[in-house]
Amino acid sequence: MKAVLAVLIFLTASALGATTVITAGGRYTGVFSNDVAGQPTLRVTTTQPVVIAQATVSGVGALIDATGGQANLTVDGCVLTAKPGPYGTPKGTAIEVYEPARLVVTHNRMVSPQCGVHVVNAPGGPPSQAVIQVLQNDIENIDGRRSDGHGGYLPTMDAWGSDNCNFSHAVFLQFVRQDPNVVVSWNQIVNLPGQSAPGDCINVYGCSGTASAPVRIHNNYVQGIFPSNLMAVHSTGSGIVTDNPTTDPTQTTQWVDIEGNQVVNFVQTGIALYAGLNCRANYNRLVSAGIDLQGGFYPYLWACGLEIYDSTPGSGFASTMTARGNVIGAMLPKYEIRCDTAVSATVSPLQCTYTSLHDGYVTRGDEESERALWDQKVQEAGVQIGPGT
Repeated sequence: MKAVLAVLIFLTASALGATTVITAGGRYTGVFSNDVAGQPTLRVTTTQPVVIAQATVSGVGALIDATGGQANLTVDGCVLTAKPGPYGTPKGTAIEVYEPARLVVTHNRMVSPQCGVHVVNAPGGPPSQAVIQVLQNDIENIDGRRSDGHGGYLPTMDAWGSDNCNFSHAVFLQFVRQDPNVVVSWNQIVNLPGQSAPGDCINVYGCSGTASAPVRIHNNYVQGIFPSNLMAVHSTGSGIVTDNPTTDPTQTTQWVDIEGNQVVNFVQTGIALYAGLNCRANYNRLVSAGIDLQGGFYPYLWACGLEIYDSTPGSGFASTMTARGNVIGAMLPKYEIRCDTAVSATVSPLQCTYTSLHDGYVTRGDEESERALWDQKVQEAGVQIGPGT
């Protein structure tokens, strides 16, 4: 059974145990919940402007689904909580959108989704002019684990000791091409050990801005990137990554500026310029001690603060990547040594310049200082993170 709602101006509603379908533009608020596996809690089917504001949304599937295409959607001041479902199923995505005409996600709290905001366009599709803004959200405990059906979770580590956390993300943008209107800023993303299983927290995959208006990922705080099994020796999570290693210059990630972010407590890479053309990571702070809650080093075989990687050898793409003015202090936990940067042999050292946080070991105290610095930065900027009180 589905509850179907169509309004033009304003609706306060409570729908429990069924998918609520929004079929007309308007402003929607209320309490919405759905415990049916594989079904979203809210589904937006109209292309008219829809505002979901100050709502409480929970469920075992996607929480807000606008995958019909060309949605004009604003989600503002909501609390979105993903719950574990039946055996073998992951938690849902908080906001799932396909080929939006406009998407603004601001001042929300997202709790424990597999993915916070997922925007995907068709691979090889036309350039986008959509406004896509993900601003001032509080995203807590990204969780890629699958349910064991009894309140716990199935393991995510494979037989070789690698843990990909089922490729969970806080913000995941795919194939949004040549779009001059994409901004991800002032979001706070915090994952805690034992309560989360995050992969790449902010992943820009096959997306591009323009030379004059790049995709802007700025002034975000990302804390905690580690596998759910803390004994894993490999993991795939980065704080912020440019992704999609293709040699097709029309499809690769391109014109992305990553600036003024803080990434703290990570096990693979704080920021990875992994693939693409003309991507820049400037004036970020990347700090990780590589220490678990018991005070010992994690067993990870690889970790670094900032990486410029040549994922398409021979293409020359990596030569267009630059990283300037970053402050970095990162430990490679397995060997208890510093590993602030890593650049491919095809990358000039002049493409990656930085300031060391300090000499010697990075400590948990250094990580805690980064959080205090972020709190001060938010206060001084007068920014409200999440829905507030």
